[in-house]
Amino acid sequence: MSKTIRGESIDVILSNLKEKEAPSTFEMAIRNFDDILGPHYKISYEDLSIIKAGDTDNASVKCVITLLDDDFGQLFSRDFYYTNEINYEDGGKKPIHLGNAIARAQKNAFQHCALFFFKEETTGDSIKKNNATKPNNKGQQKNGHCKSNNDVIHLKITSVFEPLKNYNGSFFASALTKNNETVRVVCWHGVVKALTEQGKWDAIVAKLPSEDYVSVKATKGFYNNMVQFAIQEFF
Repeated sequence: MSKTIRGESIDVILSNLKEKEAPSTFEMAIRNFDDILGPHYKISYEDLSIIKAGDTDNASVKCVITLLDDDFGQLFSRDFYYTNEINYEDGGKKPIHLGNAIARAQKNAFQHCALFFFKEETTGDSIKKNNATKPNNKGQQKNGHCKSNNDVIHLKITSVFEPLKNYNGSFFASALTKNNETVRVVCWHGVVKALTEQGKWDAIVAKLPSEDYVSVKATKGFYNNMVQFAIQEFF
């Protein structure tokens, strides 16, 4: 039996997205996805790095958008790298508002990645093709498909989930790994929507902070020199 999203085939869903105006902002892309997909997509950010291009440093990040079927299984992913210039104080040693540079790179990466789903030539088969290319030292970026490295890990979430600034519906918390390493965990908008739709989100946050380890499927990345896990699923 073919996989469906909200009872419709993937090509019907993509056709419905194409009827929407192509998003010109991060917020518009989120609204369009919510209208057509509801909780059946997730967003993750990976491979955060600093890339030097001449005398300029750039924050580079990859956004991965994954469509979820009616059983919340993963269907297809699409990703896009984006770079954003980092400004420094006089003397060039201390970056100015590094977090803002990263946040802008993340938003732009999502917006450009989302555009793929609104293209006339996009079909279920075409989502499976092409590979993302990481920006090189010239600051280039290309979009394409690449599998996410999602692993099941065990974490002790040691704080409550707090709203993530500038990302409505997304949350972050502190956690410890089995090796007693302090890390940051995030649940992006699409994951929170899916968990809420399944009636799981309130039960998860009600138990926090916790002294018990939980098993999660997550993608490892970095944020402000700290390991960050983008949680996709709780077990």
